Amino acid sequence: MIDGHFFLPADYVSRHEPEYYDDAASHNIGVLFQPEIMPIAELLLAGTGRKRLVDIGTGNGTKLVGAAAQEKLGIDFGSNLDYCITHHGNAAEWRACDLGGVIPQDLLEAIGPDDVVVCSDVIEHLPDPSSLLHLLRAAYEAGALVITSTPERVLVRGADHLGPPPNAAHVREWSLSEYRAMLS
Repeated sequence: MIDGHFFLPADYVSRHEPEYYDDAASHNIGVLFQPEIMPIAELLLAGTGRKRLVDIGTGNGTKLVGAAAQEKLGIDFGSNLDYCITHHGNAAEWRACDLGGVIPQDLLEAIGPDDVVVCSDVIEHLPDPSSLLHLLRAAYEAGALVITSTPERVLVRGADHLGPPPNAAHVREWSLSEYRAMLS
């Protein structure tokens, strides 16, 4: 663990057993979480000449499949990955990885300087995000551009909210300064 409390206030209460978030239902009712992320990634791809968009925690894959990129890699597990394979087929390469567990070495080595990595609305779902943070750091150190986002607790819930998050699939949520400290 990076920090036993992941840079949250000492009296913050995390959820210990989050629900798995099956993103297929969101697709079926037309909900798209954090849609502003992919246009930013597309600008970075175009502006730097990079070829591949890597979506870590791709959910139902809709944002990745709809993005303009020469190559696409979606990473997730469980029913989310099954949905991507079934509904999006060859529109991207799909990789299975439980981001809360050990990240396979070949995945750590597969991301590099030709990639723009997006990890949007993922970290707050993990009881221990250390493996995910290790993957993001490895991608950055290999030369990838990395974009990460999570709900901003103070803006969304108010300054007095100290958890657990109302969303049963979220373990914890950070303020911007707390999130920045953890990423640093």
